[in-house]
This record gives sequence, structure tokens and C-alpha cells, in this order.
Amino acid sequence: MKLPNNEYRQHRIDKAAVLRDAGVNPYPIRMRGERTCVDDARQMWTNELSAKIAAWEQTNKSDADPRPIVGVAGRIRQRRPGGKLHWLDIVDASGKIQLALSRKMLSDTDWAVVENLDLGDFVYARGWLSVTRRGEITIWADTVQMLAKAIRQPPQIA
Repeated sequence: MKLPNNEYRQHRIDKAAVLRDAGVNPYPIRMRGERTCVDDARQMWTNELSAKIAAWEQTNKSDADPRPIVGVAGRIRQRRPGGKLHWLDIVDASGKIQLALSRKMLSDTDWAVVENLDLGDFVYARGWLSVTRRGEITIWADTVQMLAKAIRQPPQIA
């Protein structure tokens, strides 16, 4: 949606109000959970871990889950909503990682946060590390927290 700057800003202010009405503070004082930098989360995924997860999936998932649980915080660089599954690319000072946000895995409050996310917002997500069929390292989030709602339009990056 292409809006003039003042309408764009008002649209984001309205989304912050929707979050407040849902009981979510768009500018919390504290973040809940442990945080890993994006680069460290990406380096957890190794060929050895991939083989261990494949073996676990072959045994009908009877043993303990070998997928690491990570929490990352960053700024939304790209957002791809798709009904009950949203994909986000978030970045921090160390790099970029993809988040998968499924309606089935999130609480109603967390899903309200997901539906009101915009480019430039700062978020925290926690979940298990995996890799997609296309080879993208992804965090399948079971918790999402708004850290800061961006009101101004992010700068255009070439």
C-alpha cells in the first residue's frame, strides 16, 4: 500500500493503538526471554545437527527433540504475510535471519502483534531452529514480542 508520508505515519499510529487495545505495549520497557544474536543462531545450524534432526524425524520423533530453541531480536527488513503463516526477515548488527510465524503456534496476543507488524518495527521472537526446503535457516516462533513500533517510514535502501 503506497500512502503519502502523513497518511503512512497515521496508519502506523493507528496500528499502535490497535496493539494497545489488544493489551500489548508497543514500547515495552523490558524484553522477556533470552536473546541470541542472529549470527550465533545461524551458526548453530550445522551439517551434524541437520543429520541428527533427520534421524530424529525418521524415528517417529520418539526421542527428545534435538532442534535448538533460540530467541532473537531485530528490525523487520522484509514481511511476507500469507493468511495463517507469515514470513519475516529480521536483521540485527550481526546479520539476517528468517522467522516463520504460524497461527497454530502463537497465542492470540502474539498473533495480534503479528497482524500489526510493519517494516522497521523491532521484534523479539523465540522458537526452534530449522531449515526450509529452499535451504533458508528459519526460526519457527512460538513467542513474539513487540519491542518498538516504528512510526516513521523506513528509509529506502538500494
